[in-house]
Amino acid sequence: MYEIKVTSVVLNMYSIDIICKMRKVLGFIFLIFLSNRIESQSCPDGMVYIHSNPIKIFDPSQPFLLGTNPSTLVGVNTMTAAMGGLGYGPNANSSLPAMVFYTTIIGMYHWWNGSVWVTTGHSTTIGNTGNLAVGPGCIYNFNVGTGDVYLYTGSSNATLLFTVPGWFSSAGVADIAVDNCCNVYVMKTFAPQSLSVYSPTGMLLSSCSVSGMPSNTGGGGLAIVGNYIVTTSSSGAVYVGTISGSTITFTNVAPNFGGGGGDLASCPISCNGSCSTVLPIEFISFNCQKSSNKNALHFETAIEQGVSFFEIERSLDAVKFDVVGKISAKNRADKYVFIDETAISNTPYYYRIAAVELTGQKKLTSICYAAENDLDVDNLNLYPNPCNNEFYFDLNLISVSVLKINVIDMYGRIVKSCTKFIESGKQKISTNINELSNGPYSIHVSINNQIFAPKKVFKIE
Repeated sequence: MYEIKVTSVVLNMYSIDIICKMRKVLGFIFLIFLSNRIESQSCPDGMVYIHSNPIKIFDPSQPFLLGTNPSTLVGVNTMTAAMGGLGYGPNANSSLPAMVFYTTIIGMYHWWNGSVWVTTGHSTTIGNTGNLAVGPGCIYNFNVGTGDVYLYTGSSNATLLFTVPGWFSSAGVADIAVDNCCNVYVMKTFAPQSLSVYSPTGMLLSSCSVSGMPSNTGGGGLAIVGNYIVTTSSSGAVYVGTISGSTITFTNVAPNFGGGGGDLASCPISCNGSCSTVLPIEFISFNCQKSSNKNALHFETAIEQGVSFFEIERSLDAVKFDVVGKISAKNRADKYVFIDETAISNTPYYYRIAAVELTGQKKLTSICYAAENDLDVDNLNLYPNPCNNEFYFDLNLISVSVLKINVIDMYGRIVKSCTKFIESGKQKISTNINELSNGPYSIHVSINNQIFAPKKVFKIE
């Protein structure tokens, strides 16, 4: 990555320590630079690879012609019966080649080095799977029966990343795909058919409506190349769809790929490059603070489009809410503050925010309880920052509370999560991140479901 030349022949321990620290600092700077360059990853050939025996290659922009399109991929050896799934993308286990095939053999990840399949020594955790997608630093396996998405980064066994919200085993998924931001694309072929895009934390980002797909697909393969989406039914029939705005229309182009129609693979696409219907609003934090004669409400949006305004709703019993104010929407991700100056002193209130869309539909936040001595978000300060193996923050709680902490990396993935029951009074909360790599992290904290604005912390050695 970086080369540091030392002219001195004899190095004392102090010099070696300085050099090591310099290399770590330079490596950390490069990591940040790399995170800003992920979007530059691309797929130069625009092809779909077919997990068959041998591997085939298909150009969805050209007519289907058996023996010509798809054709046999020269240079990759015959797949074995023990293999499960096929993925193609950035190499997470070596610097060269930069783009490689991945598969699983008896539940272990393997990659093609140009001559042979090389084991990574890491487990998929769920055995062989035909639902494999490869992105930059994120290799995903999907459990069709449970909706669980597992993450493999190249350094250890795969771990559960998130479960697709509202998933059911008969959804008829046609595999998963990934983009250069490690967002997950999931096809649901039972009515209503859709292709949905989820962030690495499981948040729904956008969705396209789908037509022309049979409802019995169930793990038949999924690949996205530009405006083309290729999938197969459970019988092996080949379907090619084209993305047009917020809709995808599929056409049956062939009964099968000819002797093979298993998992499909393609390079990761550009970030959120399909499904242009963006969800109008997504809240990421909401909290309320009470003082003697006014209450302050803070909320933040991650996605905001097609929103007319926000209504501030207040209640005495968390059941019947009245509108006590409005805020114009900015229609971009932003932070908002509302001061309720009509609040009666020494009276506890419940609040929620309603985003009113241009269509008239509303989306509500969770309910926030404002009472005397409630926590002030600005008092939630993390220290030390940068930190080594642990970071801390101080709390002063009026009752026993449930504390939830999520540590999220620069790619938006939850890399550590914990729930703690905290006694009342002054508390010093510690979180150990010794197992995490050096770099920046976002810390998301909630207490009794009151969500605080995310805090940033840097881990160093």
